[in-house]
Amino acid sequence: MSDGTGEFLLETRGLTHQYACPGQSPLPVLDGVDLQVREGEIAAVIGPSGSVKSTLLNILAGLDRSSGGELRVGGSGAVAYMPQKDLLFPWRTIEDNAILGLEVFGVKKKAAREQVAPLFE
Repeated sequence: MSDGTGEFLLETRGLTHQYACPGQSPLPVLDGVDLQVREGEIAAVIGPSGSVKSTLLNILAGLDRSSGGELRVGGSGAVAYMPQKDLLFPWRTIEDNAILGLEVFGVKKKAAREQVAPLFE
């Protein structure tokens, strides 16, 4: 989608989301979210605790699916974000947390450690 002044790398139109509540009607939490971000722009999601910021970011990153509306991601097609709380596994060392993504993709622990070692210098 474009408004004629440049392609958007991230765009939502009418994005909605609702949580299923067993035995009750679904709980709507996002209703008609429109967002447009161009290359080089920085977007921030600000709001009080419980205002569904993480839900929106999880949808944008492809971790959750919206209930409706449109989501388009251009460029590499990848969206990443760092939550305010780091969400590391407390039983793992810093190095073991750093190699977790590589391990998930099947890289052996020794090779993964060698790959992240320069990051700790």
